[in-house]
Amino acid sequence: MQDFVGPGRAFSGKWILNFDYAFLTSAAATAPNLDVASARVLVGGSETNQVSALRVDKNNIQRADGSVIATPSSQTCGNADFSLCTGWLRAEFDITPYPNSILRILVEEALPKDNYASALAMDNFRIDPVFDAMGSEGATIQLTAPFSSSDFPTSSYAWSVTAGTAGCSLISSVADVATVRCSDNGSADVSLVMTPPPPGEISPVGGLLQVTNVPPTVGTVTTPIDPVAVNTSVVGSATFTDPGTADTYTGVFDWGDGTSSAAGVAQASGAGTASGAHTYTGAGVYTVRLTVTDDDGGSGSNQSGLLVVYDPSAAVAGLGWVNSPVVPSLPYMTAPGKAGFGFGSKYRQGSTVPVGVTGFAFQARNLVFSSARSEWLVIAGARAQLRGVGKINGAGDFGFLLTAIDGRAPGGGGVDRFRIKIWDRTNDVVVYDNQYGSADDADPTTALGGGDIAIFKQ
Repeated sequence: MQDFVGPGRAFSGKWILNFDYAFLTSAAATAPNLDVASARVLVGGSETNQVSALRVDKNNIQRADGSVIATPSSQTCGNADFSLCTGWLRAEFDITPYPNSILRILVEEALPKDNYASALAMDNFRIDPVFDAMGSEGATIQLTAPFSSSDFPTSSYAWSVTAGTAGCSLISSVADVATVRCSDNGSADVSLVMTPPPPGEISPVGGLLQVTNVPPTVGTVTTPIDPVAVNTSVVGSATFTDPGTADTYTGVFDWGDGTSSAAGVAQASGAGTASGAHTYTGAGVYTVRLTVTDDDGGSGSNQSGLLVVYDPSAAVAGLGWVNSPVVPSLPYMTAPGKAGFGFGSKYRQGSTVPVGVTGFAFQARNLVFSSARSEWLVIAGARAQLRGVGKINGAGDFGFLLTAIDGRAPGGGGVDRFRIKIWDRTNDVVVYDNQYGSADDADPTTALGGGDIAIFKQ
């Protein structure tokens, strides 16, 4: 058994064993009765206490369990005296779990070991490093040679990479470092030629670059800013990007009303636009979501802002009072009491902005809110929602969102309900909300203490 120490160091990581048939041919000349021969690479330990092994014979390379992992690189030689054997037998093995190991080559044959081992020369068993690497499509992937330029300052480094299934190309190389970029996920072979090669090594050495997919990134979905009347076609669109410039894409719009449809996709070199159209038959406040999926199964999504779809023939009016709860964290809700409201809103023919007024007063905390303008009104069934801006006690810049239920309308449940949320538009801080903590699209739960809310057709 001989130690293969290589260029003055122990071994770690992945390596390739090269087994020279020409050596076996010459060895057979000194041992003509040789009919069984093999060499075994032992990783760490001793011959009787090995942690990993590869077995090499004249036909193949096997794992320790006998399963074949490599066949001759030139031709399979089946004759006992090895006279037809040429080329190299190559197999990759990984000793990552056993870093800094000493590799040992053990020769076994039918004759006493000394008769055969005496002919063993280190240049007939070569062990080359494998510098496997991983990266993402579209990214700059750095490759580092297994031999540092500082250790071999007189050697030149020549890098090359195949396109492979990942569409890779060499971007730059400086001595023992190279950069690669790939247009798709997959793999590519990398090769490095060192001139002259390190002592005890052969050149070139190679590795496998494995490239992972990156999902597309979708921008904000664009929908109409102004309210849209029911039964009007609405167009949604968004741009997307993907570092995988070889990918192709499909898109799906979720329109927020329980329906979805395929998007039309225009793409070129990892960027594109997805668009689609939809007609809403019911009034509401919707969010449109677009999902873009690449041909490798990676997907990205984004959504629109609020899309307001209104019924221009509907109107709402209300007058009454509710019991205001205590919310210690809100400045106008630190005490309970009665709060009064009055509002009326509708769309004029041909206008996308509702007209009307909204007022809310809570005397216990000296709060008097008056609307300055309305932004949109959505009425669907027994539910009305009105958004706009106004002032508190004649000053400031506040937004409001009023939600009301007409208890007598179909689906209204027989009880009128009211909610108003008011916030400072300069910092988005809520100052009043009689249903604090609920989502903006939640139905109101506060029943009127007195008064009436009515939804009607104009």
